Amino acid sequence: MTDELAAPAPISRPVSMGRLKSLDLARGIAMVFVVVIHVLEQLSAAKVKESLFGGVLNMGTSICAAAMFMFLMGTGLSLSKTTSLTKGILRGVGLLAIAYLLNLLRGTFPTWVGLATHQFTLEQLKPYSPLYVTVEIDILHFAGIALILLAVLRHVTKKWVVWLVAAVAVLAVCPLVFGQTTRSVIGDYFINFLWRTQEYGHFPVFPWLAYPLVGMVFGTLMKNTKNQNVFFVKSATIGMLLVICGGYMAYNYTDFSFASWMSGEYNEGAVHPWLVVCEIGALLISISFYQIVALRVPWNRAFEWLSVWSKNVTVMYCMQWIVIGWIVIFITEYFGYIGTLVSMLVVFIVTHYAGIGWVRITSAWRK
Repeated sequence: MTDELAAPAPISRPVSMGRLKSLDLARGIAMVFVVVIHVLEQLSAAKVKESLFGGVLNMGTSICAAAMFMFLMGTGLSLSKTTSLTKGILRGVGLLAIAYLLNLLRGTFPTWVGLATHQFTLEQLKPYSPLYVTVEIDILHFAGIALILLAVLRHVTKKWVVWLVAAVAVLAVCPLVFGQTTRSVIGDYFINFLWRTQEYGHFPVFPWLAYPLVGMVFGTLMKNTKNQNVFFVKSATIGMLLVICGGYMAYNYTDFSFASWMSGEYNEGAVHPWLVVCEIGALLISISFYQIVALRVPWNRAFEWLSVWSKNVTVMYCMQWIVIGWIVIFITEYFGYIGTLVSMLVVFIVTHYAGIGWVRITSAWRK
């Protein structure tokens, strides 16, 4: 982050874009919510998941975690000086490879060990068999595909208006494709990358591609702004309008309910377009809030910790899943409230030091 952004004084020229502390905070806090929700899903008892405590965490995660990641991925692409189509495609393919490797490390191998040591039976695992967890489609799979699609779009045009139209088109197409299947196991598996047809498919292109597309628009406009303060005020204002309009339409004209929101069920893939609009609005408000925090609150140890997780987000994401995946096969019963909170702390600490260790080892290996 440049010195010009260290004080809240208006900027009279286009903003110099290094690493923005507000975006690091947003991405770091998103990782916090990722760990929280994954511990809740994998290690907590049903009474905890279905409580008000679990519901609030699900609601917060919907805005502060996955959607924020994808939005910021688009923002990062628009701020990046690297525009090579080949590099973009290779990065996307690399993320897809990492996604399937993560499936093995967090799911397949622990499941085999659990079955071999009689921690559980195949019947108790249903539907999470070794095959299921190997082919499960998660957010890293989507991120890889999205990077490829966004790299192609950026190669075709650099006009942010076209990107915004593309985001609207993605949302407009959703009602037409939701529920469509090929009636073939293999065909439906690949369809799950586009829209959800099976429970092992999460974060499909329709509607999730809208988040990074709007993120690209946001990053481009931010990069070209002459007054950063005004830009974030406008972003928050637009965000409020989107929350009101999108929330009203979702609540009145879809099958959305607060119960489904609190349970996390709505977020399993087929998110209604109006709810996506509402969440994009909430993201704009959140990022504007993080900007205020970054400018007004002195940088401290907590912010530095969040920044480390932000700068190494892929490593930390994979590491927390691996830690949780191996913990879950050895616990004799799911945790209550105290056990959930303690396990969250344990996963944070182990993930942090394991992740930092991995980064240092791989950095030394590259040198």
